[in-house]
Amino acid sequence: KFMKYYLNSDGSLFPKINRSWFGGFIRDSFDNILVEYTQEITENDQKHNYELWGLITGLELAIQMDIKNYRKFVYSQTI
Repeated sequence: KFMKYYLNSDGSLFPKINRSWFGGFIRDSFDNILVEYTQEITENDQKHNYELWGLITGLELAIQMDIKNYRKFVYSQTI
């Protein structure tokens, strides 16, 4: 049987201070967190893509870790 993995990602925009962040983690089916990530988006033209950057970064990490069997959970109201 294959190990199952889960990719969780999220992002936030704080318009009053004009800042946004994204982050997430990859865990296995035993709830062990294998990797966590977070980053502030500094390019002004990308600040509204915070949810998308969270997902893209998580997918890139899964590829780097050679994880192929995973489910994605995106906490988003925008994508």
